[in-house]
Amino acid sequence: EFKMNFKDYGSVKVGDRVVMEKAPKSTFTLSVKTIETRDDETVRVEEQIGQRYVKTQVKEVKFNQKDKEALKRAFQSDLKLKILWMTPFVLIAISLVTSGYWGVLVIMFPLILVPLNQLRLLIKRVNLYRKDQAHEFKEGITAMVEDKVTITSNRASGKNMLKTTWGNISVSTELYDKLEQGDKIIIFKPKYDKKPMSLLGLDKQEYYLV
Repeated sequence: EFKMNFKDYGSVKVGDRVVMEKAPKSTFTLSVKTIETRDDETVRVEEQIGQRYVKTQVKEVKFNQKDKEALKRAFQSDLKLKILWMTPFVLIAISLVTSGYWGVLVIMFPLILVPLNQLRLLIKRVNLYRKDQAHEFKEGITAMVEDKVTITSNRASGKNMLKTTWGNISVSTELYDKLEQGDKIIIFKPKYDKKPMSLLGLDKQEYYLV
């Protein structure tokens, strides 16, 4: 996705091949030059071919041992993250109560809503995990890789993203390098949780995302 002014936006259309100059920090597009354009009929036919190619199919597959371990890892990761968010606010509240600063605690009440919301999400996550454990099936969703994007940051390591017809998926560098735009894949997710847990590529090898 690129930010640009209305004039540049109106000068391009779906299917065009363009060269863009982009500001490194704001990511705003400084200039756009169209080097190849395709007529609407070509684009429409290609879109129809793509839609037929990725006819979505959802099938259930019983968990194996690796699936159960991946499900547990994903749950533990979410659990640690939510506890990490809750801890500072809880410690501040306990400190104020034990010091007798009830008035300050009342004034800072909106701050208390943060751990309460995290606690609500934590309980919801535990319930999802238990339901998926009891169900012991995962859903396989047919999709196609639409694009590949690497997101880099000065504060964090790079993140490899696959844009698919199902949605965006963060993957390892190994899997990112193996898949190409147009590849047909199967995304596996637990029955009740929305986060993908593994991916099956053209080589018929299942790669775990957690």
